[in-house]
Amino acid sequence: MRLIIKIGALAAMLVAADLACHPGRPAWAASTFLFSAQSVEANQANLLVNGQPVITVAGKRSLRIVESLANQLALAADLGVAPDEIQGVPTGDALSLVAGPLLLVKVDAELAKAHGLTKWGVAGPWMKALRGVFGQPYLAVKGDQVVVPVGERRTVRVLGTAAGPIQPGGYNGDFIEVSPELDGDERTFSVYGKAPGRTSLLFACGDLVLGIQVWAAEYAGLIDQPIVAEVTGHSIPDDVLREAARLSLIQAIHPRPRAEWRIGGLRLSAESPPAGAVAQAVQTVLIEGPDYLPVKQEATVTVKRQNLPRANTDLLLFSNKPERIQAFGLWYSAKLSVGRQARLLYHHENRTGAPGELVIELANEGNWPTRVQVVQGAAPASADSMWAGHLAARAFLRRQRHDIGYLLDLEPGQVLRPVIEQVRPGHCASGIAEYRVLSGSDVSVRVR
Repeated sequence: MRLIIKIGALAAMLVAADLACHPGRPAWAASTFLFSAQSVEANQANLLVNGQPVITVAGKRSLRIVESLANQLALAADLGVAPDEIQGVPTGDALSLVAGPLLLVKVDAELAKAHGLTKWGVAGPWMKALRGVFGQPYLAVKGDQVVVPVGERRTVRVLGTAAGPIQPGGYNGDFIEVSPELDGDERTFSVYGKAPGRTSLLFACGDLVLGIQVWAAEYAGLIDQPIVAEVTGHSIPDDVLREAARLSLIQAIHPRPRAEWRIGGLRLSAESPPAGAVAQAVQTVLIEGPDYLPVKQEATVTVKRQNLPRANTDLLLFSNKPERIQAFGLWYSAKLSVGRQARLLYHHENRTGAPGELVIELANEGNWPTRVQVVQGAAPASADSMWAGHLAARAFLRRQRHDIGYLLDLEPGQVLRPVIEQVRPGHCASGIAEYRVLSGSDVSVRVR
């Protein structure tokens, strides 16, 4: 639906007031021209401009040609094309009508024959008719909807040949604020997003009124910057660097209610890390949700190394009951006190008959931020439970010997999942992890 009005000042005010009360109406087109195609008979079609026939096209392809021409003319109006920019240009065996940078239509031998004329005999009158259309006063903007993030500004420039001052109006002031640009350009306006919502926005010039839709919306979430991950130990392998970076990135993502996020494949940067860092990791983050603006960002995580004094393990935790899981649920839970270092061994076979996940959770259920060192070794789930346990123990001992791990900072109420392992039916997930609560509240460790 397009809003094309040529009315007096009083009527324009009434229409503006009416539209301001109905911000949910369909989007309008981006100019005061309405280009459309009309099938007249089997081999004939008209190009209509604001409901009036301007060009008649003959031939078997007439309707498709006019439909394409109407679309291209709408784009030309959006660009504010001037009449003298509509020209005929020879292109190979055809004659092309162009409007500035846009190809409108090609007049080839078949089309000329359908009209019983030469190519110029067809293109010349069309060019004259379209120049006459674009010689009339009109208004246009690029696009029929403006999207404005709440708290930010976007610029709308009114194009077209209509002369005189442009007056904005007809919008809901609860959602947006519209003002002229400060550089004195009377045809460029700043639209500020005040609160989430949709509203009309009218631009009036004399008797012409052009309506567009404005959507003010919040972003689907935020990503903290800068993002820093911390690792411990020496000769840290790439998989530990990536895991530390992944968990720190997850902590930096803050989706809004009902929004969801996902992250792409994380890669370690080939460039030298900044001073004081051991690596940089790069990962694409996408946050989306209903009625929100999507956030797609390539996030960089700087990985730094911390030296910690070694400590002895003073608590052993064993998650193996039942060893053969018939249905997924909470299988083990323990509380880790500040200053203690606990070692968890988990070993479970998936006997549910369906694929599932084995998850290790760390939860801060206290009132203060807490810091935990994690040193873990795991093996891919295997149908050979003995082999899975052997590989997990070997991986853990390699890291534990050099204190290779990472640090996690958990806010009160926060839950992180350092282990999420896909387990096929009949396969065993096995691993060993050491958790050292350095400061803050006690931490719960859960195996699901």
